[in-house]
Formats: sequence, structure tokens, C-alpha cells
Amino acid sequence: MVVCLNFSLERYLRVAGEYFLLDEDHEAALQMVEKALLHNATDIRALILKGDILYCINADEAALAVFKKIVKIYPDCVEALISMATIYEHFGQYRKGLTCCETAFVTVREKNRALLPSLYDQTLSLLVLLNKYSQAKMLLKEARLELAKNEIDFLESAYKPIILNHLAQRKITQDRRQQLERPQSVKVVKLK
Repeated sequence: MVVCLNFSLERYLRVAGEYFLLDEDHEAALQMVEKALLHNATDIRALILKGDILYCINADEAALAVFKKIVKIYPDCVEALISMATIYEHFGQYRKGLTCCETAFVTVREKNRALLPSLYDQTLSLLVLLNKYSQAKMLLKEARLELAKNEIDFLESAYKPIILNHLAQRKITQDRRQQLERPQSVKVVKLK
């Protein structure tokens, strides 16, 4: 198999990354990415960088369109799926975001485990926003088996108090409701 590198594309991507990460010059970075995409319109690195830049400049609709394009071309691109979930969360479309996370979980275990901590974080965030605290608790337990200690420590510090507090409040509410629904014994006193 012969691999041909396009040095112009590589140069534009490197410069775009420098503008984006080091200089925080999003406009210049976007121009470089566009030049890179002229050399290869489906280069996954250029498309992901373009989507990230658009998201950073609050062009969320455009960023979402780029990430959708990536997933259409590369259905197992975990980075794009996580980014889509983040944008859907920003839009308040939590179920769509959760669907992206669920799709990414299937792929990440097979291909790119380095993205697993970010994926757990995004999924837990969406589950909490959807008030699915029991599912979030189970996912946090699963994460303990999959992630390194420092990664799980971060997730637990961020989500465990929220999850446990809400589940405790739910239990108190259920107990009160059950008490109110139970028939109360009434003592009848005869008057003379």
C-alpha cells in the first residue's frame, strides 16, 4: 500500500492548528483549514478542526453541519459524535445528544479508548440534564471499571454528589407520598 502525503494540506493544517491553539486567531485558523480542504475535501482532521473552530466562534449551526458531514463520511468518528452531543446539549436537545453518545460508546471501545473519559463526561452531563439519575449512577459505576483512577476521581467529584442528592430527594418524596396514600387509622370516640 502506497501512502501519498499532500504536503500543502499538511502545512495548512499545522498552521491552522497553531493559529487556533497558540494564537487563538480563529479567523486565520479557519482560512487555513479552508485551504487544506481545497486539497482534500474529506480530510477528517481538517473537518474536525473546522467544526471545533466554528463551535468556538459560536457558529453552532455551522459546526453541527460539519460534524454531521463527518459522521456521514466516517460513521465511527467518535470525536465528531462527542462534539455533536455537546452542541445538541447547548441547543437543549438532550435526547439527540444522548443518542450521539450511545453511538460513540459502541465505537470508542473498539477504536479509540483515549476518548472514553470525554464520552463518559458528556453522557453523564446529558443524563443529569434529562433527570435520568438512576442511569447516570449506573454509568458512573461502569466508568469505574473502564477508566483510570484520576479520570474516575474527576467524574465522581463532578457528578456523584448531584446524582446521590437527587436520588435521596426522590426517595424522601416517594416515602412521603406513600405515607399520604396509606389509610390512616381513625379512633372513634363515643360521646355519652
